[in-house]
Amino acid sequence: MAIKDASEHSILNSERDSFDAVREVASLFLSREISPEGLRNISRVSEGFSGGAVYRCSTTVGEFAVKRWPLPSKPERIAEVHAVQRFAAESLAMIPPLMTDAFGKTSIVVRNAYYECSRWMPGQAANDEDADNISWAENIRRGAVAIADFHHRTADRGVQTDIAPSVTQRLTRLAELQTCLPDAIARRGQLTGSIRIAAEYLARNSHTLHRDAVVALQPWSRRPVELQWVLRDVHREHVLFASGEVTGIVDFDALKRDTIALDLARWVGSFTYRATGPRPWDVAMVGYESRRRILPCERELAGELGQANRFINLANWVVWVAGESRQFPGGIAAVNKRVADLLRKVDVRI
Repeated sequence: MAIKDASEHSILNSERDSFDAVREVASLFLSREISPEGLRNISRVSEGFSGGAVYRCSTTVGEFAVKRWPLPSKPERIAEVHAVQRFAAESLAMIPPLMTDAFGKTSIVVRNAYYECSRWMPGQAANDEDADNISWAENIRRGAVAIADFHHRTADRGVQTDIAPSVTQRLTRLAELQTCLPDAIARRGQLTGSIRIAAEYLARNSHTLHRDAVVALQPWSRRPVELQWVLRDVHREHVLFASGEVTGIVDFDALKRDTIALDLARWVGSFTYRATGPRPWDVAMVGYESRRRILPCERELAGELGQANRFINLANWVVWVAGESRQFPGGIAAVNKRVADLLRKVDVRI
């Protein structure tokens, strides 16, 4: 009991310290907007698997999002992301404007962590389980429109032609998985819930899935495509809707130069294919091309990346949990929830 009480006491202290840090961050970023008494409420919104966290701050002059960057985050990387985010926010209302402190900085260090503060973006993520095929497809289309608008804006910061980093990174990971995945699968007896089902699925199918992913991506390691600033992690939870309209795109941690095909693969891949109704790829392409061109090679690569992502994502979780015994915020329950969603994407019954 003493150990449990000490653990709970540590958690409470850690949580209290976190909120104190957020209060300090908000006061530094919003000192020109509000008095110390103007900060009315702070609530934790989410804590990502990477170790970052987002807090919602209600004040007398509106709502703001305070984000703690994952450790270790480098200031030059944060500055790179913020430069593109601020550039996009100048003309796109769906991109959250970053606040600056008294010295014009968009990130500050408080209690050994980097923080940022931005306007709170209203809305909720699209519901992948919506029974209405029309509304579901319309959300996919409108999200693709928003992504195209972001690409159109960031293309002004330069487009170059080269091998897509996303292809190189996935081929490297596929080579690593060839070594570490079999060992992780062999330990599946210690797993429970969705992660156990994922390991069983990969025990039966990993050889074929691995081979298909390598065969699909290998030609692109010699085939240059257009590269520009893209989001790289624009899945369903990161695009917000209200009254059927996109009201915000959030979470820019992964933003880098890469192919636009990656964003389309991530966006479409975060929705589950249905036996009836329109195909997610079809409605996404209609939406994207209503705003911006997509080259035939980009359309093709998006499909190949999407296929590889489905295998790599599942394999990563099995390796991280069974092979490396990693711990994640939210514990195994949060992991099982994420993996259950991934299993639905490959049509595995939970």
